[in-house]
Parts: sequence; C-alpha cells; structure tokens
Amino acid sequence: MKKFFTLFLLGFSIVAGAQTLTFSHEGKTIDNGTTFTSGNIYEDPLGDLFQIPDEVRPQIFLNCSSNETIVCVVEDVDRTGGVKFCFGGDCQVSGTNGIYTIEKEYAFQGTALDIQLDFVLPLTGYGTGRTIVTAWVKGKEETTKVSIQVVMSNDPEILSSVLSVDAQNEVTIYNKTLYYHLASDGNRSLTIYGLNGVQVMNASLNTANGSVDLSELPKGVYIYRLVGKDVDMQRKFILK
Repeated sequence: MKKFFTLFLLGFSIVAGAQTLTFSHEGKTIDNGTTFTSGNIYEDPLGDLFQIPDEVRPQIFLNCSSNETIVCVVEDVDRTGGVKFCFGGDCQVSGTNGIYTIEKEYAFQGTALDIQLDFVLPLTGYGTGRTIVTAWVKGKEETTKVSIQVVMSNDPEILSSVLSVDAQNEVTIYNKTLYYHLASDGNRSLTIYGLNGVQVMNASLNTANGSVDLSELPKGVYIYRLVGKDVDMQRKFILK
C-alpha cells in the first residue's frame, strides 16, 4: 500500500508540474503543426500622406499553463525581410544584418503573451510573408515544443479559402462570391461595408450553408459582419 501511495504521488507531481504551451487567436487554439493565415491589415492613419505602407498583424497569443521562461523562434521562410517580431517588448525585423531567424526569451508571467508579428506590405499591389513560429519552455524543448506556420497576406487568392473561421463557422470569398458554412440553420444577418463605414449590402441568411453573390460590388476593400444565431464574425476582405 505504501509503495502504491508513493507511486501515486510521483505520478501526480509529474502531471501537476507539466507545462502546456499552445498558440491561439481570438481565444481559439491554433493546433500544433498547422498553418494560420491572416489578412488582418493595419493601416497607419498617416499612411497616405507620408507613404507609409500597411502591415498585416495576425494577433496570435502564446498560452502557458505555468510561469516559465519561454523561448520563441520566428523564421522568415521566404527570406525577403520585413517581418517584425516582438516578444515581451523586445522587437527585431527579419533581414536586418542578413538575419532571418530570430530567437528571443521571456520570463512568462500570466496565462497569455502576445506574439507580435507585423509583415510590411508593398505600397502597391499584393504581398505575402510566411514564417515558422516555434516556442518551448527553456530547458524542456523535447517535451514542450509547439510550432505553427503563419502566413500574412493581402492577396485575395491566398485569403479566399481561409478568410474567417471560428470553432463552428466558416466564411470564404472566391470569384466575387461569399460562401458560408455554419454550425446550424438559423436567422442571421450579413452586412457589408466600405472602408468609409457606409453599408453597401445587406442579406438575411437562414440556412447553415449557402452563398451570396457579390458581383455588383466594384473592386476594392470591404468589411463584412455576420451576426445572429451562434455567430458574430467580422473581417476585412478584398474584391479583385
């Protein structure tokens, strides 16, 4: 009995002391080994005046089950430069001095830490940045390592298949058609706005799956919002 009790305590201490690292976006876990694509564009208010390029900011968080020193590595896959990586307030841009793999450490305090990635877009046209983001607990790389690929782009062909996804609902836009796949039937409203905030389209969606024709909208950048039963989604998208 004493031996069993000792083994039980040992097993409990191992489980209790285990560290779990996960990546997440908007409170939803990004599975280890998968690709996360973002078209979340930040536009500097003075960008047009001073020719400041827009940036894609994926808004990814690293979550840890305990306070540990975390190692995080960002690799600029395309080796084109222009990916800014900030971790715990320390920032570096890929391509500086020919360095395309950036490694940083941070003493984790809390439950979530912002993995700040910014990809600088060209002043005109489309741009895409690809990075591999890897993290682990310092000294425990073999048992705690997690890694994802992050794609940052304003190219509608890249964004079309993964424009917006949550735990149960998905919206995609391709060839001026918006496709939706939702968890269930129900009353929902789809509203599309221009960047000036003016509503340009509204539609009622009652089925779990379907499509909405966007061909009457001219080329440009828009924002859609889908709200109703079990869903509240809003994203920017581009029509070519």
